[in-house]
Amino acid sequence: MTDTAANTPLTAELVRLPQMSRLALCVGADMLDVVVTSKVEDNSMIWRRIPLSGTSGSTTRALEEAVYDNPLLLAPFSRTDIVFDTCRFLVVPADRATDDRADAMLETLYPGVEFEPLVNEIPGNAVIASAVDADLMRFTGRTFPEARRMHRLTPLCRYFGGRNRGGNGGRMHVHLHGNFVDVVAYSTGHLLTANTFEAVDVSDALYFILAAAAGISFDDNVDRMMLSGDAGRREALMPMLRKYYPHAMPAIFPSAMLRAGSQALAVPFELSLLPICE
Repeated sequence: MTDTAANTPLTAELVRLPQMSRLALCVGADMLDVVVTSKVEDNSMIWRRIPLSGTSGSTTRALEEAVYDNPLLLAPFSRTDIVFDTCRFLVVPADRATDDRADAMLETLYPGVEFEPLVNEIPGNAVIASAVDADLMRFTGRTFPEARRMHRLTPLCRYFGGRNRGGNGGRMHVHLHGNFVDVVAYSTGHLLTANTFEAVDVSDALYFILAAAAGISFDDNVDRMMLSGDAGRREALMPMLRKYYPHAMPAIFPSAMLRAGSQALAVPFELSLLPICE
């Protein structure tokens, strides 16, 4: 299994045994990320970023065209994960997030939007409830009936939360991607915060990180702050951040994913994490 040129279709022949591979899709407003990883072959990752054409009229229609233009996506993979990148979400305690209550809360936050609620459990006795376009949910449900569907923050919370089950200090994880910054923090297994902020400039990212750290009483002498994601933005941000938190450091990329190939470092972090945060 090898990667292919960005402008060529993903054909079924690219993966000889899809039953021994995993498919992960990240659906954004204007982009589809596709990651295929083998369960038995090293250095075999396929990653493709496919624009979702604005001429299609809707994200659902554009996704449908992308799927049928790339037949590999319909192969019988051992597992399929679909990640929705939407800003319409909230994090609430698990005992307050029955389907009906999540629906009501999302309707209050996003009135006039036709959506289906998507509720994902995360560590810390909490859930992420997201308002996903109803047509998009129906299409992915029909086309990938066995797929696990989740909000984009879900794998980040599951991975970071799983790494903070012990110890006395907390961990604050900052993930930079595109013009956004994710902040996820846990302390002794308890979720402190999980949010995404638009930060076109690194100074904007710094502001949101400092505000989030203040909100959870982050202590640089006890707690750990780690940064992942876009290398250029991370390098620009790190010296600014260390004026306030000298011990902030780059996150260590999961070594288990490096076997998939060098592209593992470039694909969206949340998709890289899926195989190791079941």
